[in-house]
Amino acid sequence: MYKTLRLIYIFTILTFALPGFTKDQIVKFDCESNKSLNSIIAKANSGTVINIQGNCQGPVYIDKDGITLDGQGTAILEGNHDNNLLQGILIIDQARKITIRNLSVKSGKSHGILVTRNSSVDLINITVEENAQNGIFVMQNSTIHLENALARDNGNYGIAVIQNSSAAIRGNILAINNANSGILLADNAMADVHDSNIHVKGNL
Repeated sequence: MYKTLRLIYIFTILTFALPGFTKDQIVKFDCESNKSLNSIIAKANSGTVINIQGNCQGPVYIDKDGITLDGQGTAILEGNHDNNLLQGILIIDQARKITIRNLSVKSGKSHGILVTRNSSVDLINITVEENAQNGIFVMQNSTIHLENALARDNGNYGIAVIQNSSAAIRGNILAINNANSGILLADNAMADVHDSNIHVKGNL
């Protein structure tokens, strides 16, 4: 009996001592601080919402489920990575139930937002611009819900969905002045378009 209680007591201490945020916690992050956004994500549990303010430098990686990044309509993620074609300012890799909203992603040396390897992401109120490759690049059996997005002045496609990936498109979508097509579906990719106004102009 004594040993059992002692083990329960130790387990309780260890549980509360584990690093990380509690489930469904809202965390504020100022990009102008000396902290790393990646370190905040690493501590986050499924259900955590990270409210970002200011200008953050990429690359930012999300490889765990249930994380929300909210730029609150003013935050910007900017490029600070190499020009590898499998790189991006914001990379979602093998992560499900991710939400990215109210955020601008710009000036990447490769892609703006890269969604890869069976990830599923809601992209809501997103701007991707002036990236050297694709603004939004979805690949390798991944899924996005895209609602209200602007993809402009990117060096390749504005929005590219390939390799058995899919996109559910809603709201207002603008793909303008991209060096290649505004929107690309290729390699068995699919799109479901419903209740959406899509404007594609000024692209190749």
